[in-house]
Amino acid sequence: MALVMQDQRTRDALARIDRALGRLDAALSADSPPPREVEELARLREAHALLRNRVQTAIGEIDSLLERQPEEAA
Repeated sequence: MALVMQDQRTRDALARIDRALGRLDAALSADSPPPREVEELARLREAHALLRNRVQTAIGEIDSLLERQPEEAA
């Protein structure tokens, strides 16, 4: 029972992360006035890519941990 609840919390957290990344993608691709400094736009894009990579790595680690979990006895 506890494993099922943990799995649901994990899925909920991953869904929130996915929605947040979607909002970031939408904000970066939206037609908006250009930033005043090209360097700032480059910095934001780099930070976004770094965050996306970190989240993807974390999701992969969570998946690996979940795959190694022993099946709960019925």
